[in-house]
Amino acid sequence: MMTLRARIFIIISLVVFFVLGITLLLIVNKKQTVGETQTVKEEGVLPVNGANTQTQINNLNGMQVKPLSGEEAEKKAVGQLAKIFVERYNTYSTDNDFQNIKEVEELCVESFWAKISVKMKVAPSESFKGVTTKVIGVEISDWQKTSAKVILQTAQTEEKDGVATATTYTNFEVSLTKVGDKWLVDGSVGK
Repeated sequence: MMTLRARIFIIISLVVFFVLGITLLLIVNKKQTVGETQTVKEEGVLPVNGANTQTQINNLNGMQVKPLSGEEAEKKAVGQLAKIFVERYNTYSTDNDFQNIKEVEELCVESFWAKISVKMKVAPSESFKGVTTKVIGVEISDWQKTSAKVILQTAQTEEKDGVATATTYTNFEVSLTKVGDKWLVDGSVGK
């Protein structure tokens, strides 16, 4: 025969398991619903798994959003590649052992890489100097099927011996070439 204490323990255990089961069921159901009807997140990522994705896009706060064509998407990608190149290559410090140049190797055609990698042989300065480059504007100035030129407006903040000394605004023109199905940087000039 069971004691009163054992019966109470069994009843409480059953109630707890029942509540846990209902909770898990609601959580799983909620995740499935959110996954199917998810709209835009802060990063601008849209779901592609729902049948009514286009409707969700068009009803986004009453704004009409036009999907990008293949060429428009490719232009955006080229602009983003140019931005990444300019920010990485032109952000450097005397303490980073030419990391800014090493990081852009995969973004460049071989001939341009050979040209810019020569800079890694220069002895670094003894006093600290750093430059942070932030792209503030991107414009495609020339577009062909296998080549493009992108103008980027930047804000460059210079730091010497731990003190920000100046911010300058510089334009860069980046030339890109399509090699196979991949866009690569084949030139860059500060203006």
